[in-house]
Amino acid sequence: MVPSRDPSIAPSPSGNALLRLVWMSALPVVLLLIALIADSERWTFGATDIVLVVLLGAAIAARAIDTLRFHGSTADGEPSTRAHVVRYAATLVSVSIAAWVVAQSVTI
Repeated sequence: MVPSRDPSIAPSPSGNALLRLVWMSALPVVLLLIALIADSERWTFGATDIVLVVLLGAAIAARAIDTLRFHGSTADGEPSTRAHVVRYAATLVSVSIAAWVVAQSVTI
């Protein structure tokens, strides 16, 4: 990719793109893991649950690093702030916990 000569377009570090990919794709992967948990026995704690917790932590860390170190942007292209990171973390964790409780309560 050839860098733009337009000074209003800042170059994006390649690490920034990977971080955006991680935090933007985390929720679908989390929901897939929760579906796998629902397929197992009720109220068990296993390897899938551990992977889920690690993925949640990695997604939140990726969003925070993208925002605070690389001055990332939101999905809409706005500059991301600390408030965006907090809102993302709260939403991701609360949706995941609610879906996990439902998944543990039912069997497919």
